[in-house]
Amino acid sequence: MQTSEKLFLSSKLLKYAITLGLFTISLYSSHAQVIPLENDSVNYRIVGFEVPAMAKAKQYTVEIALGNFDKERLFKKHIAITAKDTTNQVIITLPAWGAVYTWRVKYTDAKEHEIDVTPLHHFRTLVSKYSDTSLYKTLVITKSEKYKDILILQDFAPVMYDANGELVWFIPDIPGIIGQGRSIRNLQPTNTGTFTLQNDYGAFEFDYHGKILWRAPDKGTISGDTSEHYHHDFIKLQNGHYLITGTEIIQRPVPLGADTTNFKSDNTVVRKDGIFYKKIDCPTLIEFSADSQIVWSWKSSQHIDDRDYFMKKFPSGQYNSNPHLNSFYFDEKHRLIYLSFRNYSRVVKLEYPSGKIVANYAGAGIDEYKGEVLFRAQHNVSLTTDGDIYMFDNNTDRERNVESYVRIFREDTANATLVKIWDFSCKIDSFADACGQAGGSVFMLQDRDILVSMGNAGRTFIVSHDKKILFNMVHQRKEGSGGWVNQVQYRSKCIVNLNYIKKYLFR
Repeated sequence: MQTSEKLFLSSKLLKYAITLGLFTISLYSSHAQVIPLENDSVNYRIVGFEVPAMAKAKQYTVEIALGNFDKERLFKKHIAITAKDTTNQVIITLPAWGAVYTWRVKYTDAKEHEIDVTPLHHFRTLVSKYSDTSLYKTLVITKSEKYKDILILQDFAPVMYDANGELVWFIPDIPGIIGQGRSIRNLQPTNTGTFTLQNDYGAFEFDYHGKILWRAPDKGTISGDTSEHYHHDFIKLQNGHYLITGTEIIQRPVPLGADTTNFKSDNTVVRKDGIFYKKIDCPTLIEFSADSQIVWSWKSSQHIDDRDYFMKKFPSGQYNSNPHLNSFYFDEKHRLIYLSFRNYSRVVKLEYPSGKIVANYAGAGIDEYKGEVLFRAQHNVSLTTDGDIYMFDNNTDRERNVESYVRIFREDTANATLVKIWDFSCKIDSFADACGQAGGSVFMLQDRDILVSMGNAGRTFIVSHDKKILFNMVHQRKEGSGGWVNQVQYRSKCIVNLNYIKKYLFR
């Protein structure tokens, strides 16, 4: 969408070039462009202003007026924002959505004498339902000086907030892809200055401007169905490949002697030739190259023992057969993948690319809803920089409100188990439930601080390793009845500060 704008020369430089007969002389870089584009409509308030670089310029001053002006005299009267930088790329947070802005850049030398000035440029900021504060709001309960410039991404919307709870970015609606009721989840930044997300229509990579850069093929090659049934987790790898979770739907015979009491109410169970079969959603992993070719895949159905499918029951009495893979962590350096099977309260460790399972860590026993457990119905299993496993432990069967936890474990490979070395209760205050019954995420920042999303509880917070709350926000929406309720989400990720956002603005 971004194109180069015609380079300009000041009248003095043009006269000088003509006098010398050097018609191609320019002090500007021939590779730079002017952004925002003229008359563009943008989905963000954190804006990257870029103009061609000038060899003699030591400072670039961006001047911004709120309104649409073509005359310099009127523009100068309405300048509301001025920002300076030593580079030709300047980042500024604008004050309003649904506004028109006029801007220009002044070039100055080491003595702050003006060398030249760009023409007046214009653009506008879009609006979203999430920018309507009568419908959506964010309560920042605890502010953090340490993370005062953090930018927090929320899925289900998808949006980005600053540390003051102000909306600064959203992905605009795209017919058939982004919009109302499309179950958007797992919005996260990549290492290449883009974003990935999933919804009911597939898995996508976007740029900061909301442009689709890549879409996962969905031909059912691995699932054997008409679709891969993508769900829950999707990342862009360091080598530019993509790794995503899918589903293979299989039927497995119910073991002889199994409890058939609830089979009549279980529409996933069928009877053939006197034998009961249960339909099971078995997770898959699929790796795509940048040109959308499948380069690796893994099927849990080839590794999970049939007994596992019928080992646990829900409180309703029906078999808890679907493993429900809700996250994975790819340790690319050591070529290991950690899987989180929610319904089994289990973390599975496998080798890449062989796919061999090398460890099964059970968080709860067969009767997982009674007594103390290591973890229960966990989400977002990840690895710390020094190799410990950490997770959001929902600690719930979705039928009870209990306390959720953030937990860190160390692998005891000799005994094939995990040892808890740290945990933190999410019972913080009365602004949100202490239990995230669904969803949830953890992301480790500096000094082992952890950014936590409580999923459908609607809370995001940062906790330090010494268990102090450094930051705490709750997201809310207006119900049809007029009351405020906490806004459901799946995960939260972040961009740490404006230095990191440069690669998203100027990629």
